[in-house]
Amino acid sequence: VLEYHENPNESFLVLAYKEGIPLEDYWKKLKKINRLFFLKQFFQQIQIIFSHLEKKGVVHCDIKPGNILIDGSLNDFSIHLIDFGLAIHKNHPETSRGILFPLGYAAPEVLLNRLHLACQASDIFSLGITIWRLYAGKLPLYHPNPSIYTNLQLTHPLPNHSSIPKKLYPILQKMSSKPKFRLPPNKLPTDEVDFLLQEAIEKRYRNMEEILTDILTVQNPFYYRFLPN
Repeated sequence: VLEYHENPNESFLVLAYKEGIPLEDYWKKLKKINRLFFLKQFFQQIQIIFSHLEKKGVVHCDIKPGNILIDGSLNDFSIHLIDFGLAIHKNHPETSRGILFPLGYAAPEVLLNRLHLACQASDIFSLGITIWRLYAGKLPLYHPNPSIYTNLQLTHPLPNHSSIPKKLYPILQKMSSKPKFRLPPNKLPTDEVDFLLQEAIEKRYRNMEEILTDILTVQNPFYYRFLPN
């Protein structure tokens, strides 16, 4: 930390410069056969970052490919999580804020500005969407109409994609569990919305250690494809 300043109206944190390229750019340079190997090492490292944030009571709220930097080679790389401009502290929770969150990655509780429910499971949700995008090359459920896109992001489960390894998809699906609203959230009582959001949160992984355990069991389909008969 180079400098930190806080007053009743604002705060800013200046960190030392870190080398690296955005996760998506790094991913595109990887051979397909190496991607799952990279992903397993990636989760082992980002688990440490998430564990530190959880101990500090910080929810990043803006996990996406552009905010994760990779520095190094396939067999020896470091991960840097940047841009904490939307982060919240659980010890000083905000009831709401005027800042808009990126539609494609934000968890439903963050998207609906129910920040008292935001927790590490919210960041796990966004990380699941991030990994889905890396494989698919696009965001899930995208629609050019913002209203329709918002509805899809809030209610529709994460779709499968042919480029995602078969045993990886259920992991991403669990990371990105969503509520099932009987009506649009703005037409439901607040306590019902909170209940359904919390229900979806509890269906996600509780921590990164659980995800890593499952990720390590996923086998590389490209490896078996090139095995001799």
